[in-house]
Order: sequence, then C-alpha cells, then structure tokens
Amino acid sequence: MNTLELEEVLCCVCGQNQGRIVAEGTDYEYNTCSNRFTFRQCGNCGLWYLSPRPQKRDFPVLYPSNYYSYDPDDWKKRNLTNVVWDALENRKIRKILGRYIKNPQEAHVFEIGSGSGRLLRLLKGNLPPSASIWGVEISESAVLLSSQIAGVTVYHGDFEELPIEPGSLDMIFAQQLLEHIPDPRRMLLKAYQSLKPGGVFIMETPNVNGLDRKIFSRSYWGGYHFPRHMNLFSPATLSKLCVQCGYSETHYERLFSASFWITTARNIISRRPLFKGILPWVYFKNPLLLCVSTTIEAFLWLARIPSSNMQFVARK
Repeated sequence: MNTLELEEVLCCVCGQNQGRIVAEGTDYEYNTCSNRFTFRQCGNCGLWYLSPRPQKRDFPVLYPSNYYSYDPDDWKKRNLTNVVWDALENRKIRKILGRYIKNPQEAHVFEIGSGSGRLLRLLKGNLPPSASIWGVEISESAVLLSSQIAGVTVYHGDFEELPIEPGSLDMIFAQQLLEHIPDPRRMLLKAYQSLKPGGVFIMETPNVNGLDRKIFSRSYWGGYHFPRHMNLFSPATLSKLCVQCGYSETHYERLFSASFWITTARNIISRRPLFKGILPWVYFKNPLLLCVSTTIEAFLWLARIPSSNMQFVARK
C-alpha cells in the first residue's frame, strides 16, 4: 500500500493557520494509501480542512478506476436504485432550471466534475435541443464514457485551465465536487468570470452542521471521505468564501443525505473483522439501506434538524 508525501496547508477561506484537530482517519473506503489524515477546524472562520493533505500529483492514486462516480452503471443500468435516483434528480433539475434559466432555448450550462455523465444526461433530457451543455472531468475513462451522451461536449482536464469565454454561461453545476478541490477559491473565481451577469453557480456539498457528522465526528463520518475531501463547509463559511469571490447573492437549502449514513456504517464495519462478511452489502446503492437512511433523513427534515448535505446557489 502506498504511503503518500503530504503537504501542510492554510485555511482556504481566511488564510489562517489556527486549525485545531477535530477528526482523524484513514482511507476507509478504497485503501489507496497507508497514511492517517486529520481534519482541522479553523479557529478564525470555522472551516474544516484536511491538513496535511495529499498533493495533486497523487490524485491518480486517490481516484482509482473503480471510484464510484466513474461507474458506468450510474446511467446505463436501469435497476431500482437508478430509476428512483433519476426520478428524484429530474425533479430537482426541473426546479432549478425553471427558477434560474429565463430562456431555455439559448441556455448555456456547464458541469464541473461530470464523472460518468449522469447529470449531463439528465440536463440533456430537460433542456431543448438548441441548449448548449458541456462538462469537464479529470478522469480520462469517465470522459470517454460521458462523451457517449449525444448532444453534450465533455472536456478532459481542470475547469480552471479551460479557455471558457468570459460571461458566456448561464449556469454552472458542481455536484459533490467543491469538497474535493484543493483550491476552492480559484474554482469559484473561474466560475464567476465564466458566468453571465445574473448567472448562477449551483453547488452540492457536505454540510458539517449535519447531525450525523456530530454523532460520528471523531473518525467514521462518511462525509470525511478521507483523504479525497479536502475542505468541508457550513453554509456560513461557504457564503463567506463566495462573497469574497464577488458573488452578489447566496442561497442555501438542505438536501437529504441518505448515502452518508450508509458510508458511515461501512466505515465502522470495515474496521471490525467480525462483521467484514456483510461489508459487500453495506453500499450506498443498496435499496434496503437507502430506504432506512432516507427514513432517518425524513424525520430530521420534519424536525428541522440540519442535514449533512446542502445545495448552495451563488449568483453573479
């Protein structure tokens, strides 16, 4: 197993080095390296950030070919989980497009970190053929997969390096991506530059204020995703960073976080040899476990208890 050379970093929101250790763990899910990692909470602004952390050159190690977001079954396999997931995502996408896209016929929409192409496919199905849809992904195999979707263009590489015409996009999506980015400020600035006036950046990212994070805060919470999650936000810290990057308006909504409960359980079981026989069944696409965790999330929703997942909208 690899032992990675790590680097110390500062808080990406306020640039301070006042972080106290709040969580420790290893790569429970993919066992890509032997390092033990620490999340720190900035004593100035409250951001949770991984330090020391892996360097970008080691990303091919951290994101193996079997990484979940590169799974072709995400949109090619029509099982119960995918059918329900698609239905829920379609409902959410229609709501977002209806609220923020004034002229769907001429919409210019971009996804950062498009993975296997699930969202691109759903966007294509909810926008007119004349709309322009693009994506970018660092995994070459995932780009080859998502490029099979007719009517979308997918680039291989980093969003920050793409030659996007300033002020050309109506909407940018980043689903479960911001937490993976070593320099979120740079990505937010590039997105701001690329958006038209009034354009929006739609982000989905973990929320450290969630109940399950507080319960399993020491090590096993699924939202830590050691060591791939590098910055974990609350609505307050993400709003602060977006305002610093020039966005004029921010809006936060709770989202269900059924998968984090399952991943947390998997992390715990993976370190208990007695229960390893059931580990293959403890997976975030298991329909039975999704029903249980979704029921938990529904009760939290009714009780107005924060979920550990959020949708965050920043408007230019």
